[in-house]
Amino acid sequence: MPIEQVHGLGVIVTTLGMFILVVALELFWPARAALVPVAPRWRVNGALYAMNFALVFAAPISAFGVAIAANANGFGLFQWFELGDGPWVVFSAWLVLDLSLYLLHLAYHRLPWLWRLHRTHHADADFDISTGVRFHPLETVVTVAYRSAVAALLGPPLIAMLVHELLIIAFGFYTHGNLRVPTRADRLLRLVLVTPPMHSIHHSVEPGEGGSNLGGVLSIWDRLFGTYVAQPAAGQSGLRFGLADLPAAIRLRDLLVLPFRARPA
Repeated sequence: MPIEQVHGLGVIVTTLGMFILVVALELFWPARAALVPVAPRWRVNGALYAMNFALVFAAPISAFGVAIAANANGFGLFQWFELGDGPWVVFSAWLVLDLSLYLLHLAYHRLPWLWRLHRTHHADADFDISTGVRFHPLETVVTVAYRSAVAALLGPPLIAMLVHELLIIAFGFYTHGNLRVPTRADRLLRLVLVTPPMHSIHHSVEPGEGGSNLGGVLSIWDRLFGTYVAQPAAGQSGLRFGLADLPAAIRLRDLLVLPFRARPA
């Protein structure tokens, strides 16, 4: 099967599989009761996801497509140095790709014009799987452009790019899940990987906690770059989400104009 078809099938299976799995786990093992009504949130978050899905589907480029072109034309660092596609090369490429997403996420929180776009994601007054698909369409445009540029610069082995993309999807659902994770398991897992309790702190309304724990898959970047917060001051049960300067319930149309009207805190 051509790599393009493997990628397409992998995206579909991972998206549907992880969505069903995490929703089921949220129903039976939630970390906390809903803080605000669920249905209005899911309608807004689902509408944003539908917009972004259509946007990505219609986009003339994709990061994976750029990686295919880079490999075919010998373009990018991994191609110029003829590093091949051995296991250690693939692993190294995947590490660099994961680091690139950490750096993008850091930029979304540090650069005012990017924070304006990213505020839509953090304006959610609760935290569950639907938060993981709540992004402003303009943020999606920036992310696709950035990831495509990284793919062109690196020219990574396609298997590394494939694993990277599927893990982004899987962890995007998993780490935003309202999931009760045993303390011991969470402590061990987060030595290497981002977990739902770890990422929930990132969405805290508290300034010293919100914006921490920026990793998407690997937790090591937060530890290396000083953005790691182990536990919220109020404990997991005391976490509150959203942005202090915005109401808990925000209409879709208000979220779409938020980057242009809201003044970043």
